[in-house]
Amino acid sequence: MNVKIFEEKSEILYSHLIILNLFFGYISAFIVYESITFFGSQINLLNFPIQIANIVLSVFFLSLSLAFRDQKKTMALFWIFQLIFFGLTGLLNILDPDPYYLTQIASFSDLQKASLYTLFGQIFVAGAQLYFIAKKKSSGANEQQLSWSDYQKVKRKILYILLLYILLLPIVINSLGGVAFLLRRTRYGSDISNLTIASQAIFESVLYVPPLICLLTLFYLGKNFEKLRKTMFFLLVWIIFLSNPLANARQVTLFLLIPIVFYFLKDKRIATNCFFLGIPLLLIYSANLVDRFTGQLNPIKFNILSRQGDFDSFAQFANGIRLVDNDIFPYFQQILGPVLFFVPRSVWNSKPRDTGVEIANQLGLSFQNLSAPWILEAYSNAKLVGLVVTSILLGFYISKFDLGSLHNLRSWLLGSVLVGVLFIVLRGSLLQATGRVIFSFVIVFYITNRLKNKSF
Repeated sequence: MNVKIFEEKSEILYSHLIILNLFFGYISAFIVYESITFFGSQINLLNFPIQIANIVLSVFFLSLSLAFRDQKKTMALFWIFQLIFFGLTGLLNILDPDPYYLTQIASFSDLQKASLYTLFGQIFVAGAQLYFIAKKKSSGANEQQLSWSDYQKVKRKILYILLLYILLLPIVINSLGGVAFLLRRTRYGSDISNLTIASQAIFESVLYVPPLICLLTLFYLGKNFEKLRKTMFFLLVWIIFLSNPLANARQVTLFLLIPIVFYFLKDKRIATNCFFLGIPLLLIYSANLVDRFTGQLNPIKFNILSRQGDFDSFAQFANGIRLVDNDIFPYFQQILGPVLFFVPRSVWNSKPRDTGVEIANQLGLSFQNLSAPWILEAYSNAKLVGLVVTSILLGFYISKFDLGSLHNLRSWLLGSVLVGVLFIVLRGSLLQATGRVIFSFVIVFYITNRLKNKSF
């Protein structure tokens, strides 16, 4: 009885915390066991305490984020990424006798150092998350409401954006390759446009960002004002069509769909928990489900994380550590590319490229579409100092948007954009995310400008 009374007064549902730890722990153990069985060797996991600690830390803080009364879904998204891409994959990369080629390039010492630095970074993220939550309790009760006049202003701005979007849409689609671009079934194949990479990114941002921001705004307004149901329906159908998981990079599909999924998960604790519990299994069984060159469906099967290119983040970090320690990357060189993304390479010939591309060049690899996870970006710019500062900022700001995600319209939109781009930022590269993020922020600030209730 005393435990029940204590839980009723607490921000954390401790019974849920225990259950979620057990479930995520079981899923992690299942993935490791199945992988080791496939390897066909006897392995004592106690010989790898740092890797196990990374998994345990991710599982605990993932469960903690979901055990709050006001669930911290964005923070949970961070920890599920850490669990899969650095915890489980980090351990399996070391145990696998025949891992992905990027892992084979790295030495055992590089892999061990990557595990240690990952643990180091995760501790600071966790500390920042706990500190922020302790200092600032949930702000959901202080939600600020829009006035009727502000609602009318926002509604007009949405209509202006959509009108301009419709006028520009034929030009944008034609530049990207016409109807063939929209109906393509494979990610790789013959080019259907003659755009440069930078121009392609600009046109895709114009195609994807405005309808998503407008739909999210209408979702928010629909809580207290009339719902423009037809407009919302057409925008939702259009965004789902644009997300096209067969042909788009996963980061595009996630950018378009995750904010919408999070909106529908609001105040649905069981559905949210099931969603996050299903993510590891979905990634394990959906890897290589569709051939990226032919569009053909492959049989559903258990995939070994350490042998899949989609999970190269840990191996990239290990290889990046060696290059950074050999002073291949000058201090703060790599951050200049994202910060000055708008400067064309024709003007600035030495403009830094994606960190993943730079690593591929240094390693002499022909395939250069490699990830550059957040922890590598941090380390490549300022080594351990950069890792510590970046980890603290991640924990602080993700927690801030989690707590204030429904505080008012601007914070709702900024938080939704963060959810959409979080996977891109965490897996990399940062340079790919910058333009889309800036364009999203411009639209958000246009919509919320001169409103009585703003945020941040």
